[in-house]
Amino acid sequence: MTSVSQLVRSPVEVSQELTNHCNLNCVMCFRESMTREKGLMDFDLAKRAIDGLKAFPKALFLPQGFGESLMYPDFVDVLRYARSVLPNTIAMITNGTLLTPEISSQIVQESLADVIVFSVESADKGQYEQIRRGGDFESLVANITSLFEIRRSLGVVKPRICIRGVAADDGSSTVESLQGLWGEFLSSGDQIAVNEFRSWGGIADQDSLGAETKRKTGRIRRLACRQLFRTFMIGFNGDVTPCCYDFDFSLRIGNITESSFKSLWMGSELARLRDLHLRGRFAEIPLCSQCKDWE
Repeated sequence: MTSVSQLVRSPVEVSQELTNHCNLNCVMCFRESMTREKGLMDFDLAKRAIDGLKAFPKALFLPQGFGESLMYPDFVDVLRYARSVLPNTIAMITNGTLLTPEISSQIVQESLADVIVFSVESADKGQYEQIRRGGDFESLVANITSLFEIRRSLGVVKPRICIRGVAADDGSSTVESLQGLWGEFLSSGDQIAVNEFRSWGGIADQDSLGAETKRKTGRIRRLACRQLFRTFMIGFNGDVTPCCYDFDFSLRIGNITESSFKSLWMGSELARLRDLHLRGRFAEIPLCSQCKDWE
């Protein structure tokens, strides 16, 4: 009899954590609760991970994990290597504070990323700097504007750019204010959007973003988490978790230095986690038992 795990032959996205260091200290972040060590992925391991991704040619490749990837000294070289050997779509997620015009020029001119997602949170300087502690609003605006201008000067539409704020009330006011900053630069495929609050496995407090930010949910019965069927996240040391909220890798299913991508994705440990979810036995997985992000 064919199991569900055997039918899920490829993840939707593969994330590669080049570092779990970050240059900011955001109020809603999980980082103060992270117990595993912090470090940088060895460059040879980074290339090995990219080579392993050839097993999943249709998966979205995200060169990021639980840190700010632009702190990785060889970040652009990682993008170059990935572009040279993979057919996959490449999407960056960044807080934008370290994306200098020089790096932006390299990315645009060499087509090193298909999408860049900026986590901005707010178009208001005071609110932004209150949430993104350590960030400088004027520098962020300059960095993002420079990327738009470089792209426009070269007459290209890639990388597509997504600017994400945080949803206050229905999110429309946040979108409108972000549109005021960058709307004139948007091309087809670009997006300004808002994120819902995430609890990071139940440890983050929604009130850290202000009383106006409300989680919207209409779901009553908990279902199996889609992360287990779509996400393959590689830590800077090669460990793998199937959950993009598992910052401590408590759901570790193996290591890419010891097993192939396919064997980890189709393996017994991930199959066990999926089976527990499909049976509604969430309490038997400590991380999942506390998680609120299914709502």
